Amino acid sequence: MTTLNTSIRDAWSDRITSTLRPEDPEWVVSAKREAAELIRSKGLPTRRDEDWRYTDPAPLLEADWRVGVDGPTPPPTEEDIRAFTYWDASAVRVVFLNGRYVPELSVHRTRTDGLSVVPLSEVMAGKHPSVESLVAQQLTADRPAMDLLATGGARDGLVLRLEDGVEVEGPIHVLCLTDASGDDAYIPLFHVFELGGASRLTLVERYANLASSPRSFTNSATDILLGPGACLDHYTLEREAERAIHLGARHVRQEDRSEFRQTTFTIGASLARHDTEVLCDGDETTTSLGALFLGEGTQHIDHRILVHHRGDQSRSEQLFKGILDEGSTGVFNGRVVVDEGTHGNDAQQSNHNLLLSDDATVNTRPQLEIYADDVSCSHGATVGQLDPDSLFYLRTRGIPRGQAESLLTYAFASDVVDRIRIDFIRERVQEFLSTRMEFGNTSEMTQ
Repeated sequence: MTTLNTSIRDAWSDRITSTLRPEDPEWVVSAKREAAELIRSKGLPTRRDEDWRYTDPAPLLEADWRVGVDGPTPPPTEEDIRAFTYWDASAVRVVFLNGRYVPELSVHRTRTDGLSVVPLSEVMAGKHPSVESLVAQQLTADRPAMDLLATGGARDGLVLRLEDGVEVEGPIHVLCLTDASGDDAYIPLFHVFELGGASRLTLVERYANLASSPRSFTNSATDILLGPGACLDHYTLEREAERAIHLGARHVRQEDRSEFRQTTFTIGASLARHDTEVLCDGDETTTSLGALFLGEGTQHIDHRILVHHRGDQSRSEQLFKGILDEGSTGVFNGRVVVDEGTHGNDAQQSNHNLLLSDDATVNTRPQLEIYADDVSCSHGATVGQLDPDSLFYLRTRGIPRGQAESLLTYAFASDVVDRIRIDFIRERVQEFLSTRMEFGNTSEMTQ
């Protein structure tokens, strides 16, 4: 790997060790020191690395970010965060501000037996020994350098464990906020979700800003472990301020007959990158990944996906759509690997992009690596503009050009929006898209 210069690499290694505290237990100290040493030995990525070909990490790594941000005084109130919550539909709400757990705004409506929802900060403080081994194991898992910056530097995040056979009624909402005191801040978060066999859960991650335009760098890593027959419906909504940077990595391991559904909406931040790696480690697994990303101005939005089939009779699908306007840039780098000796796997991958401006750019790279014969796999990618025939048809029906363009753009996005199974969230996303595309509902989605 080609690395950035030594001083930048060492500065990031030092940022990790700077998060150590005298009272930390040995397993936390060991994990953080190991991450710091791995950064020194592995180095940090550059644009010469294949996974970063279309997104230059240098500007975000070279900036002088602050580590360890105090929350505002006084802290935000329920009214302050109301616009960002889906509380009416949530069983549990967990709030983080500038990378720190906010117990005053985090509420449990459910008392489901077999469900444990605790902040990483309390696990590191020794308050939840039942999940210490889970967190320690994931902290030392092998992962790319940028993910190590998140897991090694994090002092907080959500640790969730669901026991075998437990079904949670209503979604769990994880709200990660940044405010003005987070300006120039580096905000690492580490989430761990473990679902036992035949358990079922819906989870929503939301990233947003309380202040209008803080310059911040959120780096979140999420590890998801699905036991046999477990089912997770996972939504990520990222709409941060125009000067924000967001990196989000998800590592998923699926056992036999488990089901993982993920839908990601990326709307904000100057640079947003989502890395999703799914290891289909059992037989008869189901993986469904969908995303919609909207870019304008000079936004840069990057999706990197790896789905690795190691078992038999599993199915995966990917549907990623980008709508890019003005001078924005989109990236889709999707890869499917089917191991030798496996049987009956079905992998479908598609990426479709709509360019609304001559200055917009998209880089799309769908990839299949098939080392088995008994498979059904396909991939495809399209890049285009609004269909002139459809536009002409709407114009002949008396619809003004601007509204006709908005209707066609919304129709392009609708099959990703329709993946949302929670009515309340789907309606809010629809409202926002209607406003963004300048027709229909006039209330913008700040949620």
